[in-house]
Amino acid sequence: MMKFLLNTLYQLLSRVRRAQFHDELPVLLDLARELGSKMTEECLKADLDGLESRIEVMQRLIASANRNLVTTRVHEGDS
Repeated sequence: MMKFLLNTLYQLLSRVRRAQFHDELPVLLDLARELGSKMTEECLKADLDGLESRIEVMQRLIASANRNLVTTRVHEGDS
């Protein structure tokens, strides 16, 4: 179920760019990481590694979007 939810969130973030700027996303991803760390007894290590990898990709996607937003605003201010 967790894998399905993270994949769905990833698809949303990939397709709807403005979703990457939602203020609660970092907290949500931290909670997903915490939940994944508590599932060590129920899941295979490979599955947990996949979840961790997906979370990291989404965090980089969000960070990149925010960096680009700041860069764009700085360049607009130069005009």
